[in-house]
Amino acid sequence: MAERSGDRIFGIGPPMLESARQVSFWVSKRNQRAVKVHWSFTAATVEDKLKRWYEQVNPPNRVD
Repeated sequence: MAERSGDRIFGIGPPMLESARQVSFWVSKRNQRAVKVHWSFTAATVEDKLKRWYEQVNPPNRVD
C-alpha cells in the first residue's frame, strides 16, 4: 500500500498500516461469517443486579 500524504502528516508508518490492514481483514472475515453473540443476561437482569450500584453512584435527587 502506497503511503498517503495524510499518513506522513499523522506519523502513521508501515507497521501501523500493516496492523490496520490485518485488523480490517479479521473484521471482514468475522462479518462474513455473521457471528452472533449469545448474551447470558437480559436488560431486566442487568437492571436488577446493578440497581444498588447505580443508586450509589447516581443518587436520586432529593428535595430537602
